[in-house]
Amino acid sequence: MGDGIRTRAVLYAYGGDGEDVLVECSVDPEGVLRVVQRSAGPLTRLCFDESPHEAEFELDAPAAEELARQMGVDRAEMLPAALQLRFAGPDSSLMIREDLRGRGLGYRVRERPLVR
Repeated sequence: MGDGIRTRAVLYAYGGDGEDVLVECSVDPEGVLRVVQRSAGPLTRLCFDESPHEAEFELDAPAAEELARQMGVDRAEMLPAALQLRFAGPDSSLMIREDLRGRGLGYRVRERPLVR
């Protein structure tokens, strides 16, 4: 893929009632695992004071390899598909972070701060 992504999977996609939500998981060429949640619409604006809104978390390559080992897959590149099978749904991002905390694997969260 030309966008710097090694593997990718959609964990959740919704478009209806004026609200669009996409939760996507990817592994880049360096082995970093990212989960990004993007949303836009009136509910997003109500919740975050902005629309569209994006939140992302990532595991560095060593943590992604450890997660792959713990999930029983051969390499980090297989994590998007493994996570899709286990955590697909509207709350997939939250469920994955809860699982990572339970496994003792740290991650970084990026989200634009709310300005009020």
